[in-house]
Amino acid sequence: MKLYHYTDAHALKSILETGQIWLTDIRYLNDSNEYIEGERIIQNVFREKAQARADAISDEVLRRLDTVLKSSARSYTLIGSFSRGCDLLSQWRGYCPLEGGYSLEFDTATLKTFGMPLQECVYDENHKRQVASTLFDLACSTVASGERSGLDRLYLTLWSNIAKFKNAGFAEENEVRAVVFQREQKGRVQFRTRGSQLVPFLPVPIAWRKLTGIYVGPCRYPLENAESLRRFLRYLARNPNHGLSVMSLPEVLHSSITFRS
Repeated sequence: MKLYHYTDAHALKSILETGQIWLTDIRYLNDSNEYIEGERIIQNVFREKAQARADAISDEVLRRLDTVLKSSARSYTLIGSFSRGCDLLSQWRGYCPLEGGYSLEFDTATLKTFGMPLQECVYDENHKRQVASTLFDLACSTVASGERSGLDRLYLTLWSNIAKFKNAGFAEENEVRAVVFQREQKGRVQFRTRGSQLVPFLPVPIAWRKLTGIYVGPCRYPLENAESLRRFLRYLARNPNHGLSVMSLPEVLHSSITFRS
């Protein structure tokens, strides 16, 4: 299974130098409706099912849901985006600057063996409602059992689903995303600037051996960009303490798209 992370030259250099990808808080992604849509669907389905059930357990489930959603103001949902789509023009345009970008190719046997927690994004509305309905039933069962640890795990699962619900208009991306939750008090989240914003992010290590290739995107100088990338990879690999020094270097590949940005 291959996954692709589209990015610009600055981020590519940072990833290759540090061996880390920066996960960004969900509120600062390029879909302005991120997480809002997921919350809305979960809330609507939970309320519908609670109204139909009309008992103390469903009331408790709604109360706990409200508490969990409010607690998001003191926590971060951090996202790293990967696509199953290789060399997609929409990805080059959406996630790379006009002058061109890069796509890191990762090869992993399964999502679970990638090295960070991955979730398949859900675009279909009926599928989203089915997932939300299943979560409500699980919440009712867990509340009825009185198992506190099980309830904590369940609501982490709920947040994972909120984070993977995406607007159907983004379906072409075929996105798989890393989802990591952090409380403010843990102090691991850092901040970077983007225009006038201070954007929360979390550095997460990549598995070097899963990085099998790097695509040079559509641009004015594809040959020069590819050559400098090869030189940069060799430069990094000469450092015996760098992850690239003990593996075959990722292949430098060219986009087949004849789009001159």
